[in-house]
This record gives sequence, structure tokens and C-alpha cells, in this order.
Amino acid sequence: MTDLKETADYMDASIGKYIGDTEQTEITNRTETRSQFMENLLLLLFDWRVIFFTLLVIILLSAYAIGVIYKMVAASGKFDVYALNGISFAGHIFILNCFLAMFTLSYYFFKRGHVGRKGPGGERGSPGEQGKNEECDICSLKIKTFKTDSETQDNVMVDDSLFSKTNDMKTKKWKEKTINKILGDAKKCPQCKNDKSADISYITGIIANYDKMITSLQYLYINADGKTDTLGNIWGDKEAKLNIKQVKCPKGSAIYRMDSVFDYDKGIKGLKIFCKNLETGKTTDPAINFIGEEPLQSSNFKYASAKCGSVNSNNTKLPSFLSGLSAKHDKQIHSLSFKTCKYFD
Repeated sequence: MTDLKETADYMDASIGKYIGDTEQTEITNRTETRSQFMENLLLLLFDWRVIFFTLLVIILLSAYAIGVIYKMVAASGKFDVYALNGISFAGHIFILNCFLAMFTLSYYFFKRGHVGRKGPGGERGSPGEQGKNEECDICSLKIKTFKTDSETQDNVMVDDSLFSKTNDMKTKKWKEKTINKILGDAKKCPQCKNDKSADISYITGIIANYDKMITSLQYLYINADGKTDTLGNIWGDKEAKLNIKQVKCPKGSAIYRMDSVFDYDKGIKGLKIFCKNLETGKTTDPAINFIGEEPLQSSNFKYASAKCGSVNSNNTKLPSFLSGLSAKHDKQIHSLSFKTCKYFD
């Protein structure tokens, strides 16, 4: 196999000596034999707009002339009604064909003036002739030069200001401030349970059963999957489900304020929620936002309210929301407590 390869290389080298140098590539320009004189003349002299409006004027003048001729023929009285209808029909068909021809010609020259997309690549050509063998010269001296400092260019520094600002920015997280607000009164309920819910950043609504009093209650929140879910267990009478009501903040909002009216002996008679957008802090109360008796300061029962105001941070007002949830209950809800207000900063 080695002898055959050496022989082939020798023959290729000999062909280069006797046949001549083949390094230069000859380029031959092919010209199309089909005559396009009239087409090129129209492309040079006329734009598709000129063709369109010129033909339009000619067609309109032709239509007017055909109408005049038709009236003259009809006035001569040499043709009956059927002949006149035939002439009219032929004239209309002629004008219609003229409009179609106008559109076809105009569209043709319009497309000719636009360069189309690049087409697919052609077939790959055959490999070229094998080059001459050369030996690597590693013995002769090679001269190297060095550039002076004035000839070298300074490295272009990347603008990393954006990364610096990003690193300087602190990571936002939920923070809290203490308020310790209580709705209702459980002093006359020594047997009441004192339950606390899981520590979450905000609540979005209430589900409660109302039978002259709030007899059972659960808060609503947004779970890890981004869906509305009930928080923890039912507070109050778990069997009371005859008149279940629900109030919920609009999407992207949470409860920042809750009002109540209550009876010292029996418990809470009504709850009302107020909502704000989580990002903008804009008030977004639902159309119906209370369960039971509507909490009003003019009510015959005791009125109480728990509210989270805006928090100032770097000259920006941030909305905060009720959190730190707990309740005292037996068969009824006697009090609701809110320990903290949480805000995202």
C-alpha cells in the first residue's frame, strides 16, 4: 500500500512539471441567449406605477369611447334590442379583460423590481487536483520581530457598571412590623381554644359560615403553585356549613385592613376586608367585601378594625399586609388577632 501511495504522489508531481501550472482558475461568464430587449427596455423606461396609471387612463378612455359608440348605434335604429344587448355585453367583457390585463402587467413589473430571497445552494463541485508535496523546513533561521508599546493597542475594557449596580442591589424579601391588633373579645370565653396559623406573608380572602354569628372561619392564601388555597384548619364549629360565604381580593391583591363588629358574650357578628395590589399598593376592593353584618362604626355592636399602613423605604411607599394570624374560638369565633404587618423590601 505504501509503494502505491508513493507512486501516485510521484505521478502527480510529474504531471505538474510537464503539463504546466494549474493553480490559476479560469472564470467563464455565461450569457443568456434569449432576447430580452423589450423587457429590459420597459424595466428601464417605466416603473410599475407609470404602467398602472397609463393603462388605467387608456382603459377609462376606451370605456368612454365604447359608451359613445353604443349610444350612436342605438340612436341609429338599425339594430334591435337583442343586438344592442349583445353589443353592450361584449363591451363590458372587453373592459373587464382590460382591467385584468392592467393588473397582471402592473403586478409583474412590481415583482420584477423586488429582489427575492436567496435560493438554496447548488450542488457541490468535484474535488480539485492534489497539490504538490512540500517538506517542512525546521532548520533554517526564522527572523521574528517585536512590536513597541506604541504599536500595541490598549485592551478595550468592558462596561461592567450594570453588573456593579446589580451586585450593589440588596435582595428583596418580606419584612414585618409589629401591630398586635385584635378584633373581638374572648375574655368571657375561658374555654376558648387559642389557635395560630402558619406564618405566611399575606392572606387574600375569607371563607366563613354565618348563622347570626361567625361560627366557623378559614383564611385564603396563594400556595406555592400560585393557586388560591385554604390556610390551615377550620376555626370554630367544623360541622357548621349551612350558610358558607366567601370574600376574596382581586387577582394580585391581598388584605391590608379588616373591620369587625362583635358581641362581648357571643362573638364576632360580621367581618369586612379591604385589599391593595401587592406591587403598586393601589386599593382594589372586591364588589362584595363583607360576611355577616356589615361592620360600621354606627352599628349597635362593638366595632373594631385592624389596618396595615404604607411603609416608607428609600423615599418609596410600600404596601403592607395583615399577617401573624391567630384566633380564639369554641363553637363560634370570639376574636381574631393580627400580630404583624408584612411588606416586601
